[in-house]
Amino acid sequence: MTSSPTPGSELLIGRKTGYPENWKDLSKAHEEIACIKEFCAGSVDVVIDSEGNEGPARRPMKERMLEHVQTASWVHFAVHGQISRAFPRGSLLLGDNDMARWNSDEISAAGLPCARSVVLSACQSGLGTLGGEVQCWGLHGLS
Repeated sequence: MTSSPTPGSELLIGRKTGYPENWKDLSKAHEEIACIKEFCAGSVDVVIDSEGNEGPARRPMKERMLEHVQTASWVHFAVHGQISRAFPRGSLLLGDNDMARWNSDEISAAGLPCARSVVLSACQSGLGTLGGEVQCWGLHGLS
């Protein structure tokens, strides 16, 4: 894992374990991230599980991801996604056993100013509609 963000880098975010009890581990998330990393030509920042983040100074995955996402040119998430009553427009579960989520309102507010592309490889993230100038939607209604 890169400790500080690299402006203009590709950002790969994967969570294999550490989800709440009722969520299955994503056994192939790290493999997915490793395969994509092989094909990245430029600088790559990787945020996965708690790798390199153990001990008393441990920081939640959401906090570590937010450090990088504002400057990344390309972002790929391999995490659980969910659309529910609490999050009708969707959210990404970032694990940490505390139901840490990055919901669609937070994603919209972040704006991802440098990202040319964001891939959501998460269950329920493909639900939604196409519209306007947007070529593809992930979480429902996200603009």
